[in-house]
Amino acid sequence: MKSLTKLILVAGAGVVGYSVCRTNQLKQGLEQITVKISGIRNIKVDWDNLTISVLADLQLINPTNINIGLGTAGAIKIKRIAFINRNTGALIGEALTDITGISIEKQNFTTIKDIAVTIPVLKGLLANIQLFNNQKELLAVQLTISILGKDYTINS
Repeated sequence: MKSLTKLILVAGAGVVGYSVCRTNQLKQGLEQITVKISGIRNIKVDWDNLTISVLADLQLINPTNINIGLGTAGAIKIKRIAFINRNTGALIGEALTDITGISIEKQNFTTIKDIAVTIPVLKGLLANIQLFNNQKELLAVQLTISILGKDYTINS
């Protein structure tokens, strides 16, 4: 019975060690991902709430030599996608999501389609009007990713 207990403890320690190592490797890979908006459509204005809603497609680009997979039974997920003014740090719009099951091969990209983004007209659109005046380089995308219940923010 003692050898069975030792075997279970060693196996448990191995699983925990692998999980920590894989989480750190995944976090390092995710920090290097770049995000680009590849499409915007279905623009709707809600005059009652002074918001604009759009469907956006995002391209996640993996420049690393690490295969990145977010498909671990919901243990890793994209919780929030924020669009921010790179100069001022002001929030332009955001999408609250529950995206899992994404895989990005090394030196490759994947596209996430139909992300519902909400943009407040006064605080998001009008406060950041310079972005639409040929200064698109000021637009930054920020991902909030949950890995085993702990949130990480990735700026692109």
